[in-house]
Amino acid sequence: MKKAMFSADGSAIYSAEQVASLRILLASLCLLPFAVPHLSLLRSKHAPFMLIAGLIGSTIPAFLFTAAQQQIASSLAGMLNSLTPLFTFILGITVFGVPFRKNGLIGVIIGLAGAAGLVFYSSDGPVALNSHALLIILATCFYGISINTVKKYLNDLPSLTISALSLFMVGPIVAIYAYACGSFDVLVTHEQGWEGMGYVFLLALFSTAIGLILFNLVIKRESALFSSSVTYFIPITAILWGVLDGEELEIVQFAFIALILFGVWLVNRVRFRPSS
Repeated sequence: MKKAMFSADGSAIYSAEQVASLRILLASLCLLPFAVPHLSLLRSKHAPFMLIAGLIGSTIPAFLFTAAQQQIASSLAGMLNSLTPLFTFILGITVFGVPFRKNGLIGVIIGLAGAAGLVFYSSDGPVALNSHALLIILATCFYGISINTVKKYLNDLPSLTISALSLFMVGPIVAIYAYACGSFDVLVTHEQGWEGMGYVFLLALFSTAIGLILFNLVIKRESALFSSSVTYFIPITAILWGVLDGEELEIVQFAFIALILFGVWLVNRVRFRPSS
């Protein structure tokens, strides 16, 4: 995301809205050869939940992440993404009828405390609210909705079908938006337009298209909470990529990261299965 939006000297290439819309559009085009043959598997009962998966699970979070990426480090964005299992757990018991276990509440509180620390902590010294970090937190909440929706209402469909058709449904919407906000003009007006588009394509292919297929495959086989727990690895990889890209992290941030991961680990120890 950052490489698509900014050049090495910090100048803008694509805007946050352009990167987000192109990301979803290219991902939907990558899976289009699979979407068309799988249309026969789509039933009327699946359509609204497929749209939720496409909008809430992919499209809106893509816009939230790129908007936040303009003002926060990519490593911090990845760290906050580890809140996904916590929201999956909370929404599972409050909205989707997943049985509640009291011990899981301890993990939720610890994890949220760690996330709050990352949001309010400022490397300059004083504690200040980071509104752009809140966009990432909102995105993880949407992920929680989508994961529970896929598990409860789309579990009878193959993971490839869910991924391809959910993006197929939002494809025309993001295509119109991408054109309206001048995404394709950047290719001819900016000297690094094609380079930026290359980064968007990598993001669309690996992080959205292929990543979504694998993620939905895990959701089908395991519980919603276990599936969301793959975000345990995101803070680690985010730190590595951030450091390689020249970003700096402080010890206090690692302490908050540890709180988040410990909280999510406690939540994941609570064994439950989504109700049918």
